[in-house]
Amino acid sequence: MSLKLLCTQLVKKPFSLDVMLLFGQAATILQPLCDLLDNWAYDDDQGEYHPVYEEFGAILLLVLAFVYRYNLSSVDLGIRSPDSFVAKLLNQGQLSRPLDELSEAEQGHLDGWVQGLFDTETGNLGDELMSSCPPQNFYLLVPTLFYNIMLADGTRWLNDEDLKTGVECLCSPLGVELHSVLT
Repeated sequence: MSLKLLCTQLVKKPFSLDVMLLFGQAATILQPLCDLLDNWAYDDDQGEYHPVYEEFGAILLLVLAFVYRYNLSSVDLGIRSPDSFVAKLLNQGQLSRPLDELSEAEQGHLDGWVQGLFDTETGNLGDELMSSCPPQNFYLLVPTLFYNIMLADGTRWLNDEDLKTGVECLCSPLGVELHSVLT
């Protein structure tokens, strides 16, 4: 069984998380997963990046399921470094940042995602975009991306169909099929 499949199955059955914590501490179970997420890197000969995002997203979703089900902090997860991706995500990952506070690289990634999601002529979520933006950077940009999507929708820069298509497309690299999590 792949790690992605295992994580997905555990997230679908929250009581399985309870059982896991009967036999081990949260840090013992989650710290290795957090280390994996923090140190996630592409292989040089990576052929396709979409599955990489899906696997990363499945692991992250499991960690977040534990965090929110049991109100865990980064310390509870065994994270010691404030530079940890997971610690950053838990502490500030829900906050949209003003565009002028983004680094040049972050601005480039954000522009690439917006174009990939909503530019029907030249955009797509291809390997070039995904290989240039590691999943950790992507997840830290998601609140800013969503904020700007909602701002564009509110000012009618996006029509309803483009919004729907773009958000569905955005959920794909997150490794989340919304209907599978909700059922």
